[in-house]
Amino acid sequence: MAITDVNIPPDWSSINEQLIWGALSDNVALDNFKYVFEVKNYLGESIILAKVFPDPNSNYGWFDVSNIIRNELVIDWFNGNSFDSVLVNELQSYNIGCPYSVEIGEDYNIGYSGITQLNMASGETISFNYVPNAWGKQQSLYQSYNLKFITNRPLEANTYFVEDYTDDHEHLYVGLNSDELDTMVLYIDVYLNDGSSSLGNELHIGINNTTNYYQLDISPYSINIENGGALIDENTKYYVVRTFAGEEFRVNMVCKGNHEPRLLHFMNGAGVFDTARFDCVSKLNMAVTRKAFEKKGWDVTNIGGTHIQYMDNNEIYRETKVNYAQNMDYSMKLMMNYPTDAEYRWLAELIYSPLIYLQERNNGANYFYPVTIKNTNYEFIQRISSKLKTLEIEIELNQKRSATRR
Repeated sequence: MAITDVNIPPDWSSINEQLIWGALSDNVALDNFKYVFEVKNYLGESIILAKVFPDPNSNYGWFDVSNIIRNELVIDWFNGNSFDSVLVNELQSYNIGCPYSVEIGEDYNIGYSGITQLNMASGETISFNYVPNAWGKQQSLYQSYNLKFITNRPLEANTYFVEDYTDDHEHLYVGLNSDELDTMVLYIDVYLNDGSSSLGNELHIGINNTTNYYQLDISPYSINIENGGALIDENTKYYVVRTFAGEEFRVNMVCKGNHEPRLLHFMNGAGVFDTARFDCVSKLNMAVTRKAFEKKGWDVTNIGGTHIQYMDNNEIYRETKVNYAQNMDYSMKLMMNYPTDAEYRWLAELIYSPLIYLQERNNGANYFYPVTIKNTNYEFIQRISSKLKTLEIEIELNQKRSATRR
């Protein structure tokens, strides 16, 4: 007499969909029978113990753990201060998803006694933090990134070269799945403006053997630091980052232009960070909210006789409204110059991303401000029908600023 069948959500499931566990027992006919589901995190710590009545049609007990597992996800690994290495983070399974287990037992009555039996059957799995395709359910899309860059962007980006660290640098983030052990090897092919090239330059990056998931920064500065010398310089037209598995990412070197580029680093649909570069004009806006109280605008003076005085002794008129606190909410409008069709599809992930950082570069220092997208002209378009169209978004800073007090 025991649990005879256990249904586990498919491997590589998304935590953003239902994760329904099922169990069948041959004790289901016992008095007041219930299934007991105990969910544990990757450390083996109990998160919840739930008792579920059998489904009257199938006698199975069904329990959706998705809301429970989503609450266990913590994104605290992103490191913006990583210019000294191409490798930003080695991502464990609990960084990009939730490893967990479910132990199944039974609860029922025999006579006047209640009996609870735990862990009569169990299972464990990992559910990943990715966004499933809009046209399907229970997909396993994370497998499509096996030995590939973990991104849906076209594997091409623009940046510009800055030689001195005291100037501004651009991060360029992308995730990678790799099965290499101890050392990750990246090959950098550099193509120069004069038509010559330098191919197969190797970067050897020390890694642990505990994960296959990595957050990389493939900006020129990080590559040069990792290389120990200037592999990419002002004479570079573009360079290609090749992985050991043969994946290629092209980075074009462009002029800085008339407008300061704005970089948004955002969690993409696979749970790692991508970089979107807005290279057209940007406009900073400010909205002010004030707190005030009112008082009378006059006083009584006995100088030269009793009379009403509307000025103080400094010859300043008295206030009837006193502003004692001001808060500023900053927002910024950004514009990207004519994304391609493939870039438009990828940029949908920026629009719905829950975690976005604006990189502000000032005197050699990089600051990462969390922001939220307020407005956008984004829509799913194709150039053949909608022609060229810039992407415009308005972001707001996820922090309040206060003005001077009085």
